[in-house]
Amino acid sequence: MKTTPPLKIDPETPKPKRKVHRDHVPEAVINAAQEEREAAFDAEHSWPVWDEQRNCFEPVTLHGYTSGREALFYKLRAADGALPLSKTLEQLTTFLADAIKILWLCSHEPADWRGLRGDLPAFLEAVEAWGDRNVPRSKQVEAVNLALQIFNEAGINQAVAEPTDRADSGN
Repeated sequence: MKTTPPLKIDPETPKPKRKVHRDHVPEAVINAAQEEREAAFDAEHSWPVWDEQRNCFEPVTLHGYTSGREALFYKLRAADGALPLSKTLEQLTTFLADAIKILWLCSHEPADWRGLRGDLPAFLEAVEAWGDRNVPRSKQVEAVNLALQIFNEAGINQAVAEPTDRADSGN
């Protein structure tokens, strides 16, 4: 009977030390990215909202798309049974419901939604009713474009940790 020798997994080869490799990025690219971040941070958007008393649309300066608003956006999407965002973005017309959610969240104060957070069906109805009034068919493409701009600008400003020389990996 032949016996199999014990398995040796590369015992003699020393393991290489891990290093953080940084890509060289031209100064112009770094400066352009910084300018893009600053522009996104300073961006101010407005949307025309129906004023019942004046019986006309009035431009309203939108609040920033903060992490709290973003969390509510995803909560509303889940409650609405929306497709994954990657699928929704394949055709911009399917992003309209999401655009209305973003515009609603950015046009309202937290006090306006505190009472609605616990009742998601009522929250969705309030957002849809607002969209019916404030995003007419002629403004739907504009609403989608603005909401995408707001969404993308919020992503530009997210902090990302830079690796240190002692870290195993980086971005």
